[in-house]
Amino acid sequence: MTTIAFIDLANNFYDRHAVYSLAAVLTKAGHKVHYVGAAMMKFKEIMARLEAIKPELLLYSTFTRDIPRYARLDALIKERMKVRSLIGGHGPTYDPERIVNTGIDAMCIGEGERALTEYVDSGFKGNRNVLSREEFSKVRDLKSGWFAFAALDDLPMPDRSLVYAEDAVLREQPSKQFMAGRGCPYKCTYCHNHAFNEKFKESGPIIRFKSVDYLIAEIQEVKRRWPLKTVVFQDDVFILKREWLMEFCARFPREVGLPFTCNVKAEIAAREEIVQALKAGGCIHAAWSIESGNDHLRNDVLKRNMSREQILGAARNLNKYKIPHRIGNVLGIPGETFANIRETLELNIASRPNLAIGSVFVPYPGLELTEYALKNSYLDADKAGNLPATLYERSVLNFTPEENLRIQKVAYLFPLLVQFPALYRNNRLFEKALLKLPRRFLRLVYDVFFAVKMAGFFKMALSTRMRLEIFKRYLAQSTASAEDHP
Repeated sequence: MTTIAFIDLANNFYDRHAVYSLAAVLTKAGHKVHYVGAAMMKFKEIMARLEAIKPELLLYSTFTRDIPRYARLDALIKERMKVRSLIGGHGPTYDPERIVNTGIDAMCIGEGERALTEYVDSGFKGNRNVLSREEFSKVRDLKSGWFAFAALDDLPMPDRSLVYAEDAVLREQPSKQFMAGRGCPYKCTYCHNHAFNEKFKESGPIIRFKSVDYLIAEIQEVKRRWPLKTVVFQDDVFILKREWLMEFCARFPREVGLPFTCNVKAEIAAREEIVQALKAGGCIHAAWSIESGNDHLRNDVLKRNMSREQILGAARNLNKYKIPHRIGNVLGIPGETFANIRETLELNIASRPNLAIGSVFVPYPGLELTEYALKNSYLDADKAGNLPATLYERSVLNFTPEENLRIQKVAYLFPLLVQFPALYRNNRLFEKALLKLPRRFLRLVYDVFFAVKMAGFFKMALSTRMRLEIFKRYLAQSTASAEDHP
């Protein structure tokens, strides 16, 4: 038996799906697994927990931006105790060379259930898609197909108990997140899925759904053990498989009896039978994306491959069946003008969503759109490593300071401008008044408006204590992202 500790520096409201799945697999294999939610801890508190646990292996999971944070923490821990460490997640998968010069002992590229168990059982030897430090030189030579994906029904039920024992916000909030499957077939250039699909194209089926039996049993177990009023599916596109969806929407109301939310895609939701099934199944909120109102940017640059007719058709169906919906958009696209942003606002207004969001493009490593921006001089290479903390902050592309500030302000105003078009269509009010307001004030307005809207979507009836805990966490996030500005 090996003693293992997950160390988590994330400070958000999202369920830790990777931890849940890996903890279940490792526990089933006979290992002792702990979870340390360290985001709000001082270093001495982290060390006190680790000294009590006495782990033989530390596990980290992160995006590219936070690799240095985990590397610094890893170095400090190893000054005080002898322990191995392994890092996984989006960062190592898409930008593995950033791990090479850290003191972290191993990295997992891609999915970890099979490889991590073998790594531990073998006495920490690299295998499949886990590279030990001695093998870091192989990073550039990894080829598709060096490991095989697991069938999701073959994995043990995700284990939330370790995280929920530590994190009262995740445990007590009435909406909890689930994954019905893994994988996305689309080639959107601003998303990592296209890079993942290419990297692992010989590892088995990219699109894998849990059976309806498995998924319903998983949700029933969570409902039995913890507060659960709304089921939130975080799959990139929940409605990919028609037959699976029809079975799920027929059974879910009878066997679970809770409302759910999910992500959809315009060209599929433009088919009325799909939205009708969602309504019958208990869907109370759908999230989807337009990204840009300009046809060239949306389809040629972002590779969304969806027409205005499909977008308006999806919106029409969601509005017809009274499913509240949230639309996502990308601002600061390479080559985008202010006139293009106005096109995006207009198409969102025509779609009549309950909430529209404008996020700022972040050129993460491994994205096709990042390479496009570099190749066409929209992004300087020396800026590519200085990424903002969130999708709602500054652009690092080569916009003028005035353009950059305007993009940020429009992002904060976006929900209000779509819901109240008169604010936008009155040019004097929009450009001479609203865009002149301080950025920090607009961020505050955005945060309040967004929080109120989302609480309504997810039916978050919370106690005063829980509201205070969530507010503290949200304030910490907002403060951290505000400090990210140069």
